[in-house]
Parts: sequence; structure tokens; C-alpha cells
Amino acid sequence: MNANFIMWEENGRTDFYYNTTMEQAGCLREAQTWNEMLKTYNGNIKFRDKAWGPENYRSCFDTPGLVRNMHRPYEIMNLSSNVFITWPTDHTGIYLFTVKVVDPNYSFCKLTTQFAVETYGVLVRYGINNKSDNLQ
Repeated sequence: MNANFIMWEENGRTDFYYNTTMEQAGCLREAQTWNEMLKTYNGNIKFRDKAWGPENYRSCFDTPGLVRNMHRPYEIMNLSSNVFITWPTDHTGIYLFTVKVVDPNYSFCKLTTQFAVETYGVLVRYGINNKSDNLQ
């Protein structure tokens, strides 16, 4: 999808990461973040669906502005960017995401969908220098 969209994990999991910072994405000012958008609701994640959408989305590419910390994750995605999420490799997990289009120029409709991802943790490899080789 070429439109800008956001996503959140329905069960409140936060052990996934965005691969790109605001600076790496090429933002001219600080981009909106989940923390910023949820301040209106005292940080309560139950209001994620209401906190951020086409009615209050602003692109960080349009006009230069406040540039305090551009090293924070860039949390807005679309097909044309190199932004993606990664998962930890030290444990397995099931994630249920909701995706919501925030681009006000894309549609007048509220566009959302959900998808799930199951990850698998690190595979333990036994080798010459691995203490587990001494198991009997």
C-alpha cells in the first residue's frame, strides 16, 4: 500500500522494533510517535484506534520544523519506504497487529485490517566450543 499507515500490537506487546530512525527516513522535522499521540489519553493503549488517524496525521516530510531527537524510531510505514519491523531472536512469540491508514489523501473511509505473525527464537547449535556438547 502506498498510503502511510500505522500499526499496533493488539495484546500490548512491545518487543518488536522499527528498523529506521526519523533521520534515516529523511524527515525534515520530528515525526509523530505512539507516545506523543497517546498523551491525549494519558498513555492508555486502549485508545490507540482513536489517538492517531487521518484527522490528526501530519507528515514529517512536508515542512521543516522541530528537530530535537531524530534518532527515535520512525513508526509510520508504507510500501515505498524501507521501513519495516523486526522481532527479537532470543524467544518465540505470536503477535496480532492492527494496521490503520493515516494518510488523509488516500481515502475518506476508515481503513484498517489485522494480521498475525508467529516468530521463532534462536536455534541452539551445538559445536566444538559449546558447553552443551558435554551433555551425557
